[in-house]
Amino acid sequence: MYVQEFTKKNDTVFDPMSGTGTTQVESLQLGRNAYGIELSDLFYSIAQKRCSDVGTTHSDYKIFFGDARSISKIQLPEMDYVITSPPYWDMLNMKGAEVQAARRSKGLKTNYSDSESDLGNLDNYAEFLDALIEIYKQTVKTLKPGGHMTIVVKNIKKKGSHYPLAFDLTESLKEFLELKHVGFWCQDDLQIAPYGYKHTWVSNTFHHYCLTFLKP
Repeated sequence: MYVQEFTKKNDTVFDPMSGTGTTQVESLQLGRNAYGIELSDLFYSIAQKRCSDVGTTHSDYKIFFGDARSISKIQLPEMDYVITSPPYWDMLNMKGAEVQAARRSKGLKTNYSDSESDLGNLDNYAEFLDALIEIYKQTVKTLKPGGHMTIVVKNIKKKGSHYPLAFDLTESLKEFLELKHVGFWCQDDLQIAPYGYKHTWVSNTFHHYCLTFLKP
């Protein structure tokens, strides 16, 4: 939806944390050019296969295998739009955490990778946040003036504490971007789970914030 809303045919879209290539696939299907970076060799291979399967001859795509913190070292064209989603901090490494339990029930990986360069393996929230901000600073340099960047993110609960990642990102990014819109993605296909039942109250979190910024 966001790619279609913020771009037109032949525009160029970038996701610095490509994962399995969803941004690139959607962009190609809509007639946009697509670029990305992915650190995990498994996710990189999946993304390449998915993009190849689109079979388009009218749009270009390129996914680089590497670290998003090295964007400045990669030769990229000027981007019309950026859309991305950060990792859930180190939540996939937390045995027994609701995110990991849900992924295990679906037969999905319970960590992003074992790489020391993976932000999902940082255990300090401040370091994680700083690393994300640095990546987004580099990302914005590839974005044309007047272009938009959308970050799909959710706040994090860890060991009984709340970390307002969406709000912290918004405040930090205001130094070099203008917040233009806050949207919500509700995962209404998920079922309510009795986390903390008989011990404590633990909320279910089914929504992400879709934060759209403008590069002045």
